[in-house]
Amino acid sequence: MPKIYQLPSELESASEGYLFSKFVFGPALIYFGITGFHIAHPILTSLFCIPLLTSGIFFMVITRVKPESGVLAVRRFFQWEQIAYSEIRDCDDNLFLPFIGSIRLKRYIAPFGKVYFWIPVGADARIDKETISYIRQRAGLPK
Repeated sequence: MPKIYQLPSELESASEGYLFSKFVFGPALIYFGITGFHIAHPILTSLFCIPLLTSGIFFMVITRVKPESGVLAVRRFFQWEQIAYSEIRDCDDNLFLPFIGSIRLKRYIAPFGKVYFWIPVGADARIDKETISYIRQRAGLPK
């Protein structure tokens, strides 16, 4: 039987990893991507810089999610927005980055088409998948 949460705000995805990736790691990758470009060798340095810039932007757009009883609260950049659970098409973890979850909506979300969020780490230092299962349950998605 699935666990029913009385206070869904316990599942909020704020953690140290979120702050580090958004405010340190992402800007550092963008910085190295910009400073690594050399005008004398544009093609060769582009092969190095474009993946760094893309990765830096990805880590900077990671959001915080807070599942609530009626809506999913998502903090993108500086403001919270509410998303109805009926708008969610899919919610899953990432294959290559298992600590990043993704939510696909019925509408396009810039810049990568999904809402990416940091999956909280439990008390036993394991990735806590309860947030994903709670969102899937509220959205009526199969497990």
